[in-house]
Amino acid sequence: MNRRAFAVLPMIAAVSICALPSQAMAGTQRTSMQLKSIEWVPRTGNVVVTTEVRCSGESSMRWQVAIAQGDRHDLGSRGVPCDGQPRTQSIVLDSHKKRYHAGNAELQIGTMVCGPSDCFGSIGISDIRLRPN
Repeated sequence: MNRRAFAVLPMIAAVSICALPSQAMAGTQRTSMQLKSIEWVPRTGNVVVTTEVRCSGESSMRWQVAIAQGDRHDLGSRGVPCDGQPRTQSIVLDSHKKRYHAGNAELQIGTMVCGPSDCFGSIGISDIRLRPN
């Protein structure tokens, strides 16, 4: 499996479920994101990406994920309240009327944290394999 990392996001990719811990700090803001699962749903062709995220301090945080497989691709993002509470969040990627299928795909996942005077972002890219659970 080919693994690449950009910026400061460390990546650990497995064949069917990835673990992607990340720690970021913008000023006095603290955030964390850990990739919990990537689920391919053969019936619909969708992919569901689930993470555990946490943000605290005077900041705003978003996480985003994209999956590309041949000419199939989709991108989604969600905001995270910065109240210090851990949250499990999911994004459903639907490949725009084309179905994802079992096989290799490229995963991109990242965060953007903005404090009172600055922003910090990170992104990681990894090759993954979609397969039924």
